[in-house]
Order: sequence, then C-alpha cells, then structure tokens
Amino acid sequence: MKKLLELCSVITRQKIKQIAVLDPHHVRRDKNLLYKFYNGLVKKEVQTDEEAARFLYKIPVPDSRYRQLKNVLKERLINTVFFIDAKKGKFSSRTEAEIACYKYLAALHILKHFGAHETIVSLAKKVFKKADRFELTLPCLNALGVLCHYMVRTNKYKEFIYYQEKLEEKALHYQVETSIRNKYFSLAHMYVAKKSNLSEMTEKAKVFMEEVQEGLQKVNTVEAISYGYMIYIIALAGPEHLDERIRLCEEALKLIEEKPFKKRENTLIYIMNLALFYIAKKDYIKGEKVIKNGLKVAEPGSFNWFKMKELHFMLCMHTEHYLEANVILQEVLSVSAFRRMPPYIQELWQINQAYVFLLKETGILPEGEKHHSFKIGKFFNEVPVYSKDKRGVNIPILILQFIFWLNRGKFNRLFDRTESLRQYVYKYLKNPNLKRSNLFLKMLCATADASFHPIAVKRKTEKWHQELIRTPLDLSNQPFELEVMPYEKLWEIVLAIINEHK
Repeated sequence: MKKLLELCSVITRQKIKQIAVLDPHHVRRDKNLLYKFYNGLVKKEVQTDEEAARFLYKIPVPDSRYRQLKNVLKERLINTVFFIDAKKGKFSSRTEAEIACYKYLAALHILKHFGAHETIVSLAKKVFKKADRFELTLPCLNALGVLCHYMVRTNKYKEFIYYQEKLEEKALHYQVETSIRNKYFSLAHMYVAKKSNLSEMTEKAKVFMEEVQEGLQKVNTVEAISYGYMIYIIALAGPEHLDERIRLCEEALKLIEEKPFKKRENTLIYIMNLALFYIAKKDYIKGEKVIKNGLKVAEPGSFNWFKMKELHFMLCMHTEHYLEANVILQEVLSVSAFRRMPPYIQELWQINQAYVFLLKETGILPEGEKHHSFKIGKFFNEVPVYSKDKRGVNIPILILQFIFWLNRGKFNRLFDRTESLRQYVYKYLKNPNLKRSNLFLKMLCATADASFHPIAVKRKTEKWHQELIRTPLDLSNQPFELEVMPYEKLWEIVLAIINEHK
C-alpha cells in the first residue's frame, strides 16, 4: 500500500489530465486528421512529407499545420511505446524480459525526480532479479547502481555489500561483452563495406583471438559466447578449416542452448553458418536437418526466416531438387511480409526467381511449374543494388544474363559484351575468395572466343574447368549468394545449349 500511496501522490501532484497516446478505439476514425495521418503511414499511402501534405491538407508543400501535426503524432507514438504488451507480441522470453526491464528502468529514473523512494527501490530490485536471470548485463548494472545508492542512503549495510559485489561482477561482464562485441562489429563492418575482400577480415580476426579467449575464460554470458565464437569462426577461413568451424558452431549452439532461457537471434546465426558449412562440405543430409531446425526457431515472416528460406532454396539448387526449390520460391514470394523486407533481400529473391526461370526455359524444370509473374527483361533492367555493385555480388546477374542470351541465340550481343565481361573479371575478381567466380566467367568469355563451337569451347575452357573442379566451394568465405547454383551445373547447362545450337 505504501508504494500505491506514493505513486498516487506523485501522479496527483503532476495534475495528469490526459495520457497522450494512440487510442486503439479511435485508430480507424479517419475523420480525425491525426488518425488519418497514422493510418496513411501504416497502409503506406504516404511515403514523403509532400505526399502527406497533399493527403491531409490537399496542399503541394508542407506548411506549419502539417509540421505541428507531424510532431504531435511523433510524440504520441513515442508515448504509446511504453504501453506495448511484450507478452502478446511474438518475442522470445529473453526479449520480453529485456523490454520489461527497460520499461521499469524508465519509470524509476523518472520517479527519482519526485521522491518516490519506496517505488524506486522496488522497481530496481525487480529489474535486477529479471536482468540477472536473463543475463541482461546493462539493465542489471543500471539497477544495481540505483540499489547501491539507496542502500547507503538507508544505512542497510549487508544489502549494500551484496549489491556492491554484484555490481563489480556485472561491471566485469559488461567490460568483456563490450570488448568482444566491438571487435565483432569491426569485422562485420569490413564485410559490409568490402563484401568481397574477406581475407583482411580473417587476418584481423586472428589478431583478436587471444584477447577473446581471455575474455571468455572470465565471462560465459550468452552475449560473450555469441560474439566470441563468431570471431573464432571468422579467423578460421578456408576449406581446410571446415570441420573445425563446424565444431565451433556446434559448441557455441550447445553453450547457448544450455542457458535457462532462449535467445532466438543468437541461435539462428550459428544455425545459418552451420548449414552453409554442411552445404560447402556437400553433406546435404546434415545441412537439410540443420535448416529445418532453423525454420522451427525463426519466426515466420521475419528477416531470419527469409534468410533460412534462402539457405533452403540454395540447398535444393545444389542437390538438384529443383521442384522443391520452386515450391520454396513461390512460398516466399507469396508471404505478405516479403514486401516489407529490405530491398537487397527482395533482390536476392529476384535472382533466385531468375534461376528458376532459367531452369524452366532450358527444359530442366517441367513446363507445368508456375512462376510468380516473372519477366526476365524487366529483371535485368530493374535490379538496382547488385547490378551497380562492383565488388562481386552482381556476378549472378552477369552469369544469368549471359546464359539467357546464349539460350535465345543472341550471339551478337554476347560477342559485343565479352570484352567488357573480361575487363570486369580482370578488375574486380582478383580476390582469392572469388577464384571460382573468376574461373567461371573466364570460361563464359572463352565460349564467345570459340564462336560457341562445342569442340572449340571444350578445348579453350578445359584448363579452367579442371581448376574449377579442383577449387572447393567455400560458402563461409565468400558472399554465399554468389553461387546459389553450383558453377559446375551451370557449365553443364551452357554446354547443352551450345550443342543444341551447333
């Protein structure tokens, strides 16, 4: 009762008249400009300030009325965030705990300014207990700082000593987690900034190894394990380390799964890597098992679900289960959440769709298999991100374009394009991680040099073909989207087309 009286006193003194949040009962009432604006944004009827101004006030340029309404909506949305019910959302138990902790922390830091000491201590204890259980180090530190302060203030020595020791323990956890996490982010940034230059990232990861090992000996929280083991895996590049990387993935998964709580994101990153390693090793049975387990963990329609489906599609393409690959493609394109995915995810699936279309056009996939309204010409004209990328990720588009033109007998286009394709190989595919792509594009250029004559093509490409066969596929050390379909199989398709046209 003390805490209730204290809270009522604080709220009354502040003369609360109205809580400015979005009212669920009014959301559908478009006559109110605020809710009309909100609904327009939710339904994506407005995407820019100019569109919103026309939508709300029928004026071409935003004015002071619009800017004021925009600020009111923004503030009301922020206020509404505090009323999100995490338990009714599709969150893991750890995520629910994290949301609850930060909600309580926000409340107690506000109440500090109004002298609600009983409530502050109660909330801090609640945060500490929950955060400690779920290894949420930062909320734990925050709550312990508050508790130490109030234990000194109320002269509760035993409790102060207990919370002070916990504070020192969590400070060490935070220091180690932050150090390992920052090292991982510096590696991840290298991958994003220079997608094809992975050898530099590997060398940097090796430099980090010793410090990460020391950190993991002191701290075994889920955050330290998740980021630390990824650094180990990045440091072990190359197909010769494939078995060791598989072992590290399985060890990390075991350590994470032993925790009394689950964190979906931490589990999925290792499941994805494990699946890639098994595909690279051509252990497709284990790869499929891992992918199916991952699809059980991933929330349907989430970013990670689409990535797991991408791996499943790739597995089917590598095992020549093309009918199943087409089923996966149609499922992904039919999910409403697909339109909300980042452009590069949508473009990856457009590339996958082009592969399936190629299989149909070359007679490998039965005619009866449907395609999700796909036009190959439009695809080559409209894929904006990868087609402008000069770091290697546009390779599938160049390959697909070449094979489609070849299949349709557009030899003049291919002759005209061969020299620019050769220059592309010379300029952008020098990195050892892209050796297979380098070899395959050279083989395509050689088909034009041989005027697409079957015997001449085989003679001119034999050396590169044998080297391609000897070069193992290392999906963990190149963007795995490059070789959704093995180059050896694509070469079989190219030779079959050339033989048909002879």
